[in-house]
Amino acid sequence: MAKPEHPDHPDATLNPEHGIAIFTDGSCWTGDRIGGWAWVAIDAFDGCDWDSGHWYDTTISQMELVAISNAMQEMDNRYGDQDLLIYSDSEYAVLGFNERDKRKRNTNLDFWSMVFCEASHHRSITMEHVRGHDGTEGNELADKLAGKARKEGQIYYEHKYGKNGEHLKNPSARPDEGSALAFDS
Repeated sequence: MAKPEHPDHPDATLNPEHGIAIFTDGSCWTGDRIGGWAWVAIDAFDGCDWDSGHWYDTTISQMELVAISNAMQEMDNRYGDQDLLIYSDSEYAVLGFNERDKRKRNTNLDFWSMVFCEASHHRSITMEHVRGHDGTEGNELADKLAGKARKEGQIYYEHKYGKNGEHLKNPSARPDEGSALAFDS
């Protein structure tokens, strides 16, 4: 897919004239709680952009929400308020966003706050569920990028703290005493 330059922002590669579609995904392994997130954005003119990163001491639900909020934030930073169509294979994220007035949130409140804060910067957001691992090109790419970001996080963590995971046996050995740390890849 082509990556045209946008005159107002050097990182901007999309033409938002007819809206932007975004595929998001999160990845996390419960054994080490290292997660990855990714988004893939496309426009009506074959423009494509993406980003990914990893976090430590996290969950799959948190990574799904980070992918969504990061995508909305980047679209706002690059193009201002837009019409966004966001696809996610996470029913948790899609139902939580679409039924925000009906659903009580007991967990991940900070992450939901990030999502709704970023959503307030856009004209409209439509969130739709897409089946994971079903051949949808944008979802497959987001899945691959999130998995790659998670693995990069594991490599970095193992290099720094050892492969045997002393941080899992001794929570005080975790960086910042177990807080969720974000590292962009």
